[in-house]
Amino acid sequence: MQRIFSFETRLEVVRLYEEEKLSPGMIAKKIGTVHSVVERWLKLYKYNGIEGLKIKEYHQVYDEELKSKVINQVIVQNIPYTRVAAMNNLSPSTVKRWVVESTKGLKMNGKKNMITSEEAAAIREKFKHVKDPEIRKIMEKNYWLELENEALKKSEALTQNQQKKKH
Repeated sequence: MQRIFSFETRLEVVRLYEEEKLSPGMIAKKIGTVHSVVERWLKLYKYNGIEGLKIKEYHQVYDEELKSKVINQVIVQNIPYTRVAAMNNLSPSTVKRWVVESTKGLKMNGKKNMITSEEAAAIREKFKHVKDPEIRKIMEKNYWLELENEALKKSEALTQNQQKKKH
């Protein structure tokens, strides 16, 4: 079960880091969590100030413009999703879910595949009727390239939409 730390505790973390110059690991030990949680709060504070440390409600609804912006930052601008999450005051899991949904789990910009083993098995199953392993491998690769091409087209369309909205 995930432990929720108060807003005051999060502010104290920032104070310990900035004023007392404690490392994220030392702060984590002091408050009873792991260093990655402390580092996330520090990033949220860096990009969003005190607002980034506030505890948000679960199941928030976000507009499509924000989703497009976030997906563009990860896919097109190649910014790590954890940094994109901090920059936009979102959770990393939300950003990752949006990217996976928009790309159908494809490998993008050298990042690790984000598909489940069940999805990969379904793709292999689709071509199992092909007896020749060389041809099967080519067909599977072609399928992946078609999916990637589709995802890149969607990403480009998102970018163009954002640019049109700015003008």
